[in-house]
Amino acid sequence: MIKMIKAYLDWDFISIPNYFELYKKNPHIFQAIFYVDLDYYMELMPEDIKEEYLKIKQKVLMYSNTEESKVLTFREKKKEEFDKEIEYIINDFRHYIENKKGYKLLKNDNNSSAKKEKSSQYYFWIIAEIHCKAKNLDLSPEIDTGRGPVDFKISYGNKFRVLIEVKLASNSDLIHGLEIQTVQYMKSGEIYESYYLVIINEDSEFKKVEKIKVLAKEINLKYNIKVTPIFIDARDNKSSASKLPKEEFDNLKFNNRD
Repeated sequence: MIKMIKAYLDWDFISIPNYFELYKKNPHIFQAIFYVDLDYYMELMPEDIKEEYLKIKQKVLMYSNTEESKVLTFREKKKEEFDKEIEYIINDFRHYIENKKGYKLLKNDNNSSAKKEKSSQYYFWIIAEIHCKAKNLDLSPEIDTGRGPVDFKISYGNKFRVLIEVKLASNSDLIHGLEIQTVQYMKSGEIYESYYLVIINEDSEFKKVEKIKVLAKEINLKYNIKVTPIFIDARDNKSSASKLPKEEFDNLKFNNRD
């Protein structure tokens, strides 16, 4: 029993920074969305986090009864906000894979081969769901557009909608998936923006990057839509930051990210 209690305390201690980051982004609605009362964790908090938490909490309490806060709660999102929130979700997914050893979750136990594509899609689902709950966005995995299921649709009511496909670079249908499937899904769902996330597991797969980027530009011009390809480095032998070639960084840089 003592070991079990210690395990829970260890897990809570590890979770505190994650909880706090979500709280900072959404202090007014954090507890209602995640059912977590950070006061319960104050004894476990590092002093710097506790101090910052108490300052934010005081501001929230002072602000919560004002007329301005009531307006803010029900304010509709603007297109620019929606776009940045989608980019933030994707960038977070990429960051955890590339810089937080999240790529290990996409490898088989022997770490010598990639898991099936579904593993990458499940990983994205977890990351996206946390953000979508916090930002009042609707996340629909495996949504059927009428011509087959697309991996994800994220929407804010009927005003703003985007499709997201998560593919392995090793997928034999990678080009077909972009050129035919994605375009058809967008047409069927009357959605004009999508992201095509390509997970790179091997050095040799970088040769596909330029072809995908060129094809996406051609598709956008031809159909007057916006398909944005994003390339995610899930290799376990990637270069350290001090040795990262500039051309490799440019290929993987997030598009239109502030």
